[in-house]
Amino acid sequence: MEERKRLADELLRAVEGQEFVAVYQPKIDATTGLLSSVEALVRWQHPTRGLVSPAQFLGVASDLGLLARIDSQILDRVVEDRNYWIDAGVDIPQVSINVSGARLRDISLISDIRRAGFPPGTLSVELLESIFLDNADTVVDWALEQFEELGVPVELDDFGTGHSSIVGLINLKPSGIKIDRQFILPMLESNENTALVASIIEIGRSLNVNVTAEGVETAGQAQLLRSLGCDTLQGFFFAPPLTREAIVRYVRNASAEAEKLTAGSKG
Repeated sequence: MEERKRLADELLRAVEGQEFVAVYQPKIDATTGLLSSVEALVRWQHPTRGLVSPAQFLGVASDLGLLARIDSQILDRVVEDRNYWIDAGVDIPQVSINVSGARLRDISLISDIRRAGFPPGTLSVELLESIFLDNADTVVDWALEQFEELGVPVELDDFGTGHSSIVGLINLKPSGIKIDRQFILPMLESNENTALVASIIEIGRSLNVNVTAEGVETAGQAQLLRSLGCDTLQGFFFAPPLTREAIVRYVRNASAEAEKLTAGSKG
């Protein structure tokens, strides 16, 4: 209880001091192998402990009602980092941000996104937690309508974990769904998991939405997912979450490798 109270006090100070930063994990086009987007992930830049994983603080932050404010700070960081990439001459096709239920119901979210000035299609939203998609929610419905008007695609995160039903998926009409990593990890050893992942990919195809597999850690998993028709791959096999500076190096290295392959094919 003392440790939790100490963490709560530190989190309140961290929000006031804007100590939350973003790191970015690449998403890879399964067909071309090229970067399709990056996902912004929250980290706490603790003054003495360095970068702190969200697993160590998001639970307490949620209990304190701080998720919406943390999400807001991450959006500000994404804007700053996108400008950094533009100045560096690096093209990041799209950045996705995770949006908690509290933030989705925060009416300032839409004005913040509008003020950020992202061109249509360059910012996407991942619904981070259960948003009760099967139930009527006026604020959520309004937010989803605004996303569509602003050209902000919506991706349903952790699909298959019970957070949303097929009916909810059809009602939401997302641009994409993400298969939770717990289904990806055992695929090579489990025919049942492979069949389940194949079914989710088929659902995505039937609804004409992009399907992303997260938690890809091996070449075998990546190859199997490609063969099943998965659209986008994400995981440590390709890259861990990276700082904005490391993203620049990642993109430049990938471009150099692509140029070598092109030159080799012409030769």
